[in-house]
Amino acid sequence: MTDFDAIVIGAGHNSLTAAAYLAQAGYRVLVVERRAATGGTATTAMFHPGYSADTVQHDAGLLRQRIIDDLQLTQYGLKLTFPDPIVFAPTRDGQHLAIWEDEVRTTQAIGRFSAHDAANYPAYRAAMTNWSAYLEAQLAQPPSIDLLRQRDMMLLIRQCSMSAEQFLSQWFTHPFVQGVLAAPAITGICQGPYSGGTAYNLLHHHLGQRRAGSVATAQVQGGIGRLADALQQAAQAHGTEIRLNGHVDQITVVNNRVTGVRLRDGTQISAETVLSGADPQATFIGMLDPFDLPPRFKKAVRHIKMRGAVAKLNLALRGLPTVIAAPNGNTDYLRGRIQISPSLTYLERAYDAAKYGEFSAEPYLDIRIPTIADPTLAPQGHHVMSIWMQYAPYKLRHGTWATRRHALAETILNTITHYMPDIRDLIVAQQLLMPSDLASDFGLTEGALYHGELMLDQLLYMRPVAGWSNYATPIEGLYVCGAGAHPGGGITGEPGRLAAAQRISHDIIPVHA
Repeated sequence: MTDFDAIVIGAGHNSLTAAAYLAQAGYRVLVVERRAATGGTATTAMFHPGYSADTVQHDAGLLRQRIIDDLQLTQYGLKLTFPDPIVFAPTRDGQHLAIWEDEVRTTQAIGRFSAHDAANYPAYRAAMTNWSAYLEAQLAQPPSIDLLRQRDMMLLIRQCSMSAEQFLSQWFTHPFVQGVLAAPAITGICQGPYSGGTAYNLLHHHLGQRRAGSVATAQVQGGIGRLADALQQAAQAHGTEIRLNGHVDQITVVNNRVTGVRLRDGTQISAETVLSGADPQATFIGMLDPFDLPPRFKKAVRHIKMRGAVAKLNLALRGLPTVIAAPNGNTDYLRGRIQISPSLTYLERAYDAAKYGEFSAEPYLDIRIPTIADPTLAPQGHHVMSIWMQYAPYKLRHGTWATRRHALAETILNTITHYMPDIRDLIVAQQLLMPSDLASDFGLTEGALYHGELMLDQLLYMRPVAGWSNYATPIEGLYVCGAGAHPGGGITGEPGRLAAAQRISHDIIPVHA
């Protein structure tokens, strides 16, 4: 008899989701995590005494409601809040565009920039509502070639094959309106808004269907690490064991069947099934004997485009910065996404730098101030600012990230200063995570948050590689359950849920019912 029915590698949110579903079905489950805490990139930690920030990921808007309900996560303390306005985009000259849950209010806001775009916004919102509802239903199941034969899917793929610029130009012409709405299309990937296929990434960030036609945005009360806490408790409630500081050195295989894992300290743990939440290259290239995999499969894995492009800056602030574009200083406008994305040209130029191995001199920024809604994350009257920056390529043409850390931080702060002129005067401490830090600290190949770019050549039945999109692998008993599997990245939980469902479906009854 094996030590466990299933070993799950990693304790990120997808791995914990898979573990919880397996344990709920009666499996004896062990989660092995290399770090000292669960959550992976969905972690909240104190980075300066009294100040806690979402270390990497800071948005849970894509988390599927089905998973919250199935695993009863609200009973384990998960509480999501949905800011309104959803997006606040300032300009350097003090204007702003706010995207509200209310369609009429958003239409009026757009109308201050373009009557043409305001007239078209309701049609755009209806299209995004319909397409995202259809796509989410399709992504809630393992992909198949048959899916591509559906007329609606063929029409959707045509839309998704466009660049974000082509897609949005069907409705909008004003540069600022286009820039604000295009930002999700390039979030987390090393592509610009003029790159073909970025329309898919735009739609991907509208999934969730909590608020019709709007980019998905949600804040976890207490920090995004509370999501990992709730998932961990849901898994442990059904007997899951979680082992921290356990670095898996190798997935062990005998006669093309997985037998368990070996840890870096030499510990051997046996199991009938292993599910890896690590990215495909870390799993298949880093944890397996090269002779255990077919050459063609290994070649396909090596050619997965990872290409990390994100850096993260967390700031401890002694007060709330002055946002010159906020109407009458109203902080309610700052509860959601604060976007620095003034035009498609601005975003494309930011990407141009990354194409040639440089970080952007004028970057795209996704800024959050979670302490406006959740003051528990900082001392009274103080605040935390969480800043997602693009583009910062993993491979620099000149110098190394170790020598250019200060320059990157200064570039981000210089950009923010145009919109919040007193930001530097308020900084108590800062934490900067570069692509190299995401690779070394979180095990992300090339610092790629999504375990492989969300582009059409790496989606559906081609994720992680063509022919192996159903979570199983060429090694019997080995499954993938991370963001590198269908349906991809972001805080969704779907790869974990679907991988567990595939494993469970191979048994007529639960292993230990």
